[in-house]
Amino acid sequence: NLIPRYPLARRMILWAAERADALVTVCEALKSELIALGVAAAKIRTLRNGVDLEMFRPLPKRQVRDKLGLAGPTLLSVGALTMIQERYEQALRGSEERYRKLVDYATQGICVLQDDRFRFVNPKTLELLGYNEAELVNQPLFSLIHPDDQGLAKANHALRLEGKGEGLTYPLRMHTRQQGWRWFEISGVLFDWHGRPATLNFLADVTERLQAAEQMRELAYHDTLTHLPNRRLLLDHLTLARAAYERSGKHGALVFIDLDNFKPLNDLHGHAVGDLLLIEVA
Repeated sequence: NLIPRYPLARRMILWAAERADALVTVCEALKSELIALGVAAAKIRTLRNGVDLEMFRPLPKRQVRDKLGLAGPTLLSVGALTMIQERYEQALRGSEERYRKLVDYATQGICVLQDDRFRFVNPKTLELLGYNEAELVNQPLFSLIHPDDQGLAKANHALRLEGKGEGLTYPLRMHTRQQGWRWFEISGVLFDWHGRPATLNFLADVTERLQAAEQMRELAYHDTLTHLPNRRLLLDHLTLARAAYERSGKHGALVFIDLDNFKPLNDLHGHAVGDLLLIEVA
């Protein structure tokens, strides 16, 4: 019970026991030296179950040295290792707390997926999707993905689980409680979650960005009045069509439609009426 539950310390004690060929002597020296050195934390851990304190009276230092000459340096090393281990654990707890704050206050949604189900979600994910933690954790991911995007999502998720999805980022639609279908940009990495493969995923709502990009594309390639393809898009399509016909040896036809008496209509009723006619024809 006195041997600290630390791998390095245990190895040091067993090493000393082998050298002295007396494990009992090492334990006796260990308990006395630990008390003498004032390693109170180790003593408290061993006495939690109400062990009699009388059995832990320290041996005289000369008797300890006589019984086991290597005990002193070894036990000093054990004490040092114990303190180092405790400081390491304290630093680890502090590091975990800092990382937890980073996850909790991240501006991106962060979630862990394992077996195609949510295992962990941060507060931003709950905010983006509009669900509470109980509604998401252990629920299947693909139940929230738009049917038209599920093939892409499953293929990319499989790549990520195979370790081939590094740097893979793609948009898809997910159903939110308050706003219906929204576009999200998904990225992630493969990592270990409780001893099993999982993916750490990052979600960002890009609906407004994609809508703005679509509006810019609409303005660049479509007429603002009729929303028909404009001259630039017409020329692009003609170039692609001609290239296809040259490869296949086939021919294509181009149909030109004109409106008779359109100018007199504008002159008689004004351009507003002329615009209405163009919209109807479009």
